[in-house]
Amino acid sequence: FSNLNRRMLAGATLKCTPLTEKFGLDEVQKVHGDSALPLMLLTKEGRIRFSCKEEPLKPVPGDTLVSLLDQNSEDSSWDPQPPLSSHDPA
Repeated sequence: FSNLNRRMLAGATLKCTPLTEKFGLDEVQKVHGDSALPLMLLTKEGRIRFSCKEEPLKPVPGDTLVSLLDQNSEDSSWDPQPPLSSHDPA
């Protein structure tokens, strides 16, 4: 958890990425490299699947990937969803 804490303090953000036939986990890794840390999937069936060594994520089109992205990792030409906010706007 110290790695996650360090990255968050350095400005990393959470990003939700809807996955499609043409844009999956491999493409996320190509765009962001090692700075993209997949944390969980929100499946198209409404389930949450957390990433762990014992059971790697197996995303399919229609799922949404939630990743931790380092501040300098984002390609400005790619932004399917804005970062998750840590505050309630209401």
